[in-house]
Amino acid sequence: MDQNNIRLLIADDHQLLLSGLKNVLTKMNSVATIYTANDGKEADEIIQKEEPDIAILDIDMPFYTGIEVARRAIKNKSKTKIIFITLHKEKSLYDEAKKLNIAGYALKNCSTLEMENCILNVANGKKYFS
Repeated sequence: MDQNNIRLLIADDHQLLLSGLKNVLTKMNSVATIYTANDGKEADEIIQKEEPDIAILDIDMPFYTGIEVARRAIKNKSKTKIIFITLHKEKSLYDEAKKLNIAGYALKNCSTLEMENCILNVANGKKYFS
């Protein structure tokens, strides 16, 4: 993955969060393209068709959860690296993300700088967990 030309997918069913996160990440020098999805089905379709470098997935979405989208991407041998973004702090979800070998896990109340660090770490082949 070219760390200066990152192609991102942001998927969240809350429009305000989706547009706010897109607005913030558009300002990152290393981000070239941002796709958006309002639900898990749309996110799954974009991953299959566009193969973005990184997909930032809300865990709770209609049609497919972020976990289901990640499982489908893994099953389809997608090269898209997954970052979960969530309000959930339960250890069980964190453990599930680790078990799926997810690249990142960030809480929705994280700072802009933390989200940027998460994306850059994942783009550089590292894991990032809040």
